[in-house]
Amino acid sequence: MTGIGNDIVALNAINARRAGTKQFYSHVLSSGEVDFYGNSAIASMPFENYVWLMWSVKEAAYKLLRQHDETLLFAPVRINIKAVQAPLGHSGFNFGRDTIENCTLPCHGCYCSEVISDTQTLYARSIAYSTYIFTVVVADVQMFNHVYWGIRSIAATDHTCQSAEVRSFFLHRLTSMLPGAQLTLFKAPSGAPILMKDDIETGFRISFSHHHQFIAYSFLIPSERSYSSPGDRNVIR
Repeated sequence: MTGIGNDIVALNAINARRAGTKQFYSHVLSSGEVDFYGNSAIASMPFENYVWLMWSVKEAAYKLLRQHDETLLFAPVRINIKAVQAPLGHSGFNFGRDTIENCTLPCHGCYCSEVISDTQTLYARSIAYSTYIFTVVVADVQMFNHVYWGIRSIAATDHTCQSAEVRSFFLHRLTSMLPGAQLTLFKAPSGAPILMKDDIETGFRISFSHHHQFIAYSFLIPSERSYSSPGDRNVIR
């Protein structure tokens, strides 16, 4: 299976009290996932943040799975988190090529998860900041070495502006990788973005997400040799 999914949660926009109630989290977590929180180092994270961490993993996994089955409906409790590895202390993270703009706050580490949906195993990496949680999911753990992603904080929070901003953010990144190309975006029946270069589909695997003031993209390119450029490197600004 190929593809990529991501999700971002703005922690300042959630209802923390509601997220901590069984009426809410029982629609997100299995009983085993609830028990896992109490029996791991993740318990140092507030429970309501843990619920949204699990939500972001499941939402990102759903986006990847839906690229292969456009009829798939999002049912969080049917996507199972097999294992979550908490970071040691507040260590940093290192996967893929990242761009973070207007929101460089202390990172609480990278959480590594395995996800099971039917017979399919997926792999997640989540970064937790004090204001947001961001997750990327792929089908092969080795692909994290080839993931490009970006996060930006924006002023407007309505859906139209979020959608326009994340597409502009993504396309700006691509202009450094495909200089001079005419780039356009279309939406597949699954909802996943399709990148066209000079009216030819590129084969990029792309996922967008947004919540409140945060927007994010992630993508995999079909050939590192074809598309990487010496000037494209990790940037945090």
